[in-house]
Amino acid sequence: NDNQFHYSTQLSTSYTEGAYELLIEHPSGENKCGWLQQAASGCSLGEVSLSSDQLPFGSANFDDKVAVLSVNIEPLQLNPGQLLDVDLQWQSLAFMSKDYTIFLQVLDEDDHIVGQVDSWPLQGTYPTSSWNPGETIEDAFQIQLDSELPPGPYKLHLGWYLLEDLRRLPLLDESGQAIDDKLEMPGLFVRDDS
Repeated sequence: NDNQFHYSTQLSTSYTEGAYELLIEHPSGENKCGWLQQAASGCSLGEVSLSSDQLPFGSANFDDKVAVLSVNIEPLQLNPGQLLDVDLQWQSLAFMSKDYTIFLQVLDEDDHIVGQVDSWPLQGTYPTSSWNPGETIEDAFQIQLDSELPPGPYKLHLGWYLLEDLRRLPLLDESGQAIDDKLEMPGLFVRDDS
């Protein structure tokens, strides 16, 4: 519907954990909460839950929108032309009105891409605009690697971007400061059999 809009903001509160009704009101006091409705003191936006839960140790926070809770790569030893399995667990941290694309890239030590997948979650079937805050999503990918991979170290880059402008979501540190636009996972390698 073209008449819908989304607005997001962060609120600070001294309230304790629990469920609360979120109300919005206009400074004039003239609040109409629906078509042909009488003025009210405020309009309910629904119920929100406050939690002091922090992200688990080792997780990665992308712009307070989505967290990477776990990454499992099998196998760490790469072979030319193989399909590399990457299993991820995401957590939605906020309502997202836009559909973000995941990118997974395997790179050599000179940062040349030797395998890549770009997709919406769950092989394109579960866009981020459908996610509920707090929800966890198990997601599996297969990355086709180049047929020629010289021996040496490799790494995986993963992150999120918006297809309409190709802007990546920033990776945040514990204080909420942007530190990168991707998560880097080293430790992949091609063995030298010579």
